[in-house]
Amino acid sequence: GGGCTAKVVVDCTGHAKAFTEYQGGPEPGFQAAYGIGAKIKKGSYPYPLDEMMLMDFRDDHLGRGGAGKAESEREPTFIYCMPRDDEYVFFEETSLIANPPLSFDDLKRRMYKRLDSWGVKVEEVDEEEFCLIPMGGQFPVVPQRVIGFGGASVLVHPATGYMFSATQRMAVETADAIAAGLKAHPNDYAKVSEAVWGSIWSEQRIRQRDFQQFGGEYLATIGLTELREFFGSFFKLPYEQWSQFLSLGLIEPYERLVFGLGVWAGTSSRVRLSLGLRGFLSGPEGWYKLGRSVLPVADYDNKELPTKENRPSFFAQEKA
Repeated sequence: GGGCTAKVVVDCTGHAKAFTEYQGGPEPGFQAAYGIGAKIKKGSYPYPLDEMMLMDFRDDHLGRGGAGKAESEREPTFIYCMPRDDEYVFFEETSLIANPPLSFDDLKRRMYKRLDSWGVKVEEVDEEEFCLIPMGGQFPVVPQRVIGFGGASVLVHPATGYMFSATQRMAVETADAIAAGLKAHPNDYAKVSEAVWGSIWSEQRIRQRDFQQFGGEYLATIGLTELREFFGSFFKLPYEQWSQFLSLGLIEPYERLVFGLGVWAGTSSRVRLSLGLRGFLSGPEGWYKLGRSVLPVADYDNKELPTKENRPSFFAQEKA
């Protein structure tokens, strides 16, 4: 019931939206996941123990037709697997993005059915994970007196749900911005907040998020077949391109343009049609946001189109 006075307040309450104000806009999509750290029968895990499995969208365990297959197409899920050794593995069944989100019971049922089809014998569940991540949605009012950070500042990647590595990088940057703001405006704390918000959500980062937001909204509308075809093209891109997209990179507009054209060129006609339709239906505001996210319209933008000659690492097929 007490109170305190502070020059600067940073809201790190995550997605609770306890102190930060937000603009109007669409509700977020949700990434839902159910995971277990499990002791398994020795040798029953069928894949290499020195590799982590990322985004396995296969659904053979649901049968070749009928209700299970239709459910999978309509509400696709994938699994992450992270083996520690041949007797302990972390498994996580995940719905990439949906609104409303898939229930944990559905995810749990699908995961155990998948493991049964692999012949994995779970002997003991060491821990359970229940994960629900809002993706995209309403943007904070910028600037405002309270400074949002992490989930409170919607730093979650709108198309992947990733955030941790980006917020780790931005934590020092934000702390430095607070220190610099207090030094520059020792008696005007509203100015301090404004400067810090400008660091967290610069125009450059907002344009980056517009591109990611379009991707997230698109992924939420397609079924399993198109997701497989989309990510089949996505992961055929050079490592530097797809890994930078996942990790909140591709900060320059032309990098995003080359990335997008690469996915477009390598995917199916079905995905091109649904992707183009999504872009068309986004309307004038969506066209404007998407256009400025991939074109170097600002003075600070790099105007040089990435090529194998001037950006060889951007096109390298293997991680250095």
